[in-house]
Amino acid sequence: MYREWASGIPGVIAWASTPDPAGPAGNTVLPDGCMDLIWHEDGLLVAGPDTRAQFSDLAARRKLVAVRFAPGLGPAFLGVDASELRDRRVSLDQIWAPRRVRDIVEAVEDDPLSGLVHVARRDLDEAPRSPLSG
Repeated sequence: MYREWASGIPGVIAWASTPDPAGPAGNTVLPDGCMDLIWHEDGLLVAGPDTRAQFSDLAARRKLVAVRFAPGLGPAFLGVDASELRDRRVSLDQIWAPRRVRDIVEAVEDDPLSGLVHVARRDLDEAPRSPLSG
């Protein structure tokens, strides 16, 4: 089951998905120009902006909790140009230094959703903004 709601941060949506044993083996993710930081029990994943629909079976196998950044906010938060992550899914440790990854892992340890929202708010308050982010 997929749900999303306002995070309280302009341009950032929180969402969660839990596996449905009777549901489909995956779903199609439509391109929206957004970037997501996704927590699951095995780690943290960054979904770059998509230019085409992509099939994903990640939510069919595990609980996911995430924040979705509107166009222009993802690069400000992640410190990576969106073009470097276009149509890709990468582990957060491939783009962030180990110390910064440990910081977010600790933040999400007890409550992944609250931790992701807290880190997004904190880091976006300090990040330079793209003119595209509003």
